[in-house]
Amino acid sequence: MNANSGWQTLVLITSVQLALLLAGILVLFSWFASRNVDAAKTQAHSDNLAVSEQVASAISRLELVVVGEFSEADCTQVRHVFGKYQLVNPGFVSLVDPKNGTVVCCVSKSNKSIGNDVFAGISFVDGESFYIDIQDRPYCANVTYLSSIDACLIAAQQPCSAFAAVGEEIDFARNVCFSWILFGGLLFLCATLVALNWTAAKFEFKSEGLQREIAEREIQIEKTQGAVMFGLAKLAESRDNDTGEHLERIRSYVTILANDLRANFTELVGDGLVEVLAVASTLHDIGKVGIPDSILLKPGRLSKAERNVMELHTSIGGECLEAIQKHLGGENLFMEMAKQVAYYHHERWDGAGYPCKLKGEGIPLVARIVAVADVYDALTSKRPYKDPFSHLESRGIILSGSGSQFDPEVVAAFLRHEDKFEAISVSQKTLSPNEIRSEFQQLCERTEHLVQQDRPKPFNVGQN
Repeated sequence: MNANSGWQTLVLITSVQLALLLAGILVLFSWFASRNVDAAKTQAHSDNLAVSEQVASAISRLELVVVGEFSEADCTQVRHVFGKYQLVNPGFVSLVDPKNGTVVCCVSKSNKSIGNDVFAGISFVDGESFYIDIQDRPYCANVTYLSSIDACLIAAQQPCSAFAAVGEEIDFARNVCFSWILFGGLLFLCATLVALNWTAAKFEFKSEGLQREIAEREIQIEKTQGAVMFGLAKLAESRDNDTGEHLERIRSYVTILANDLRANFTELVGDGLVEVLAVASTLHDIGKVGIPDSILLKPGRLSKAERNVMELHTSIGGECLEAIQKHLGGENLFMEMAKQVAYYHHERWDGAGYPCKLKGEGIPLVARIVAVADVYDALTSKRPYKDPFSHLESRGIILSGSGSQFDPEVVAAFLRHEDKFEAISVSQKTLSPNEIRSEFQQLCERTEHLVQQDRPKPFNVGQN
């Protein structure tokens, strides 16, 4: 993650926290307002019941006919009673005919007519409380049945007015707080973005420099790793009679083959994978450190029993590298390639190889590549028991092994670049110390012979 993405993440987290804070405040205000409304409704119902009891008691003392036969005089008496008992909040007290819901008479505290059919279609139950909207205003209503006149007494008032002053203050405070919090949050967000942009611009150069330094150190570490592993392979190779150039040639051959095969194999696609394989290939014979000198350094051909012991170098090397891989932990591409190369570079395409007798594509690609490179170098190199084969002879042997010993696609890649293989096999050949001493001795003998031939014969003074 770079510096800019880090600042962006910080801004995002801050914005989310601010949004959650605002949401929490709104939820708190909503909860408090809900509690206020519930309390107002409860108080309104309580006031309605008190007024209804007083009005019902007063009406029972009047001489009235049933509500369906009310005269104007009867309505006047009832209104007079209603006027004696006032509701706390804006509302009304009315007599309603339960048969059709018609308002017979009504007294409103706000002096507003509610209409005669406002309760039409409503079934009334004695002692029931209900809510009704009249002229876009909510009302809490209570029903009291007056059996003496067969009428329903309805007392109703607006619950929101029970705590009107407190409610208005709460609404005002909520709106002010929300506005200031929103405004402050926006200011904070803008200030944060400005500060972060300034800070990001200030440290961008330093961040780029640090990233370059980290990248350079990673490259140095990779080079050091490759050098250490190559040195380890050279140390193992030093026990053999080879001149020491074997590993350099193997690495060059493998690089050529892997670069050619990248287009056809996803295992080789990726930055630096060919370079990793090239270094890993130098560990193919690391298991030879476990082979006795009597067998490893034998100047002649090996017996069957000795060959069986020599073949153990694949398992020894693979198990050694596998143990190192487990000790490192996690995924390590280099160690995985090196392990596959050490284990399987002597497997054959037809399944007749060792140590696991893998067949075809069951053999890891990296091992199939190293197999061709290793055999070509062995054929074109001098051994105590044989002289080096020419490039054409080695080419013929590898071509004859295509489809049996070697992967045909790897052999095809070899043929496409055989001129490079030949140039490397010739240019990188060097003489061993014994060969150098032998060549030097032969040069001395030839020089002495030439000196003897050019030396003048002895001249005797007394001879005519």
